[in-house]
Amino acid sequence: MRVQQMYCSGCDRDVPILMEDVVDHETQANVQDPDLICLEIGDWCTGAMCPLGAAEPSAMVARLVRSGQPLDGLTVVHGWCIECERETDLALYGGDRAACTECGRNVPRPQPGPAGWM
Repeated sequence: MRVQQMYCSGCDRDVPILMEDVVDHETQANVQDPDLICLEIGDWCTGAMCPLGAAEPSAMVARLVRSGQPLDGLTVVHGWCIECERETDLALYGGDRAACTECGRNVPRPQPGPAGWM
């Protein structure tokens, strides 16, 4: 995987992306196009579809989680994941949405407790 800069029409600026290595020789089997992972996915994303990776923001967060890359650019809070069936860290994105940082599932955004985030 390699990091590159790419123009995002949603942010109207260049953002860092992670791109899978591409097979650059002929293969007998069908090779899928590489997935792009926006490294700036986060709370400021407003669209229903990421213009870079042609995926919903939750899918983009899931790709980032599966890639094993650090989640430094995401705002992370503690909350309940329905898929993992336990309390875990949730990455906030798109205003009122969150994704589990372990399985990538889209979950309801946790509400702040009395002293801020849980």
